[in-house]
Amino acid sequence: IHHAARAGWPSTIEYLSSEGANINAASTSGKTPLHDAVIAGHTATVKTLLRLGA
Repeated sequence: IHHAARAGWPSTIEYLSSEGANINAASTSGKTPLHDAVIAGHTATVKTLLRLGA
């Protein structure tokens, strides 16, 4: 899910979430997918993550 957030793939994030992925999972550096999407500037992905509860 972190890769999808960094790459800006909101539809992949929606799919992973529907399959039970934790959208708030922290990486080893402590970043969540929301952090990754914000840093990468992917507005649509940020909106998707927030809509899903991030």
